[in-house]
Amino acid sequence: MAARYFSSFPGIATVYVSSSESRALLRIDERGLSKSVLVKLEEADIKKLVDIAGTTLNGFSKNYVIARQRKSYICIFNVKYDHTLHALPSEGGRLRELKPDTNWLTVSEEQILPKPSVINHPPIPYKMVYS
Repeated sequence: MAARYFSSFPGIATVYVSSSESRALLRIDERGLSKSVLVKLEEADIKKLVDIAGTTLNGFSKNYVIARQRKSYICIFNVKYDHTLHALPSEGGRLRELKPDTNWLTVSEEQILPKPSVINHPPIPYKMVYS
């Protein structure tokens, strides 16, 4: 509701919603909806990410790893959602029957984000939701 309210004003507005129970951060802005969570990745997953990013394990740890737990690495995983055809207005403005069992959102991007203080390294594409 807040995002829809702010969209009626000129300018750019971003609404952040966090949950300590789910340990997630939702961001709603003019580009859409995204969700960030902390994920625990094993060493095998990190080796794949190092190859994708074209960096070293040390460089990856320095720029992408938030914390370590024994042999696991904690990183920020971000999922961007897009509206499906069912969530968009119909063509020609015609009314259509609502079907509650259809999905209104779909995953468009999945990526590992760099640490918040790192600005010169891009997010790394990494499929976890639909892998």
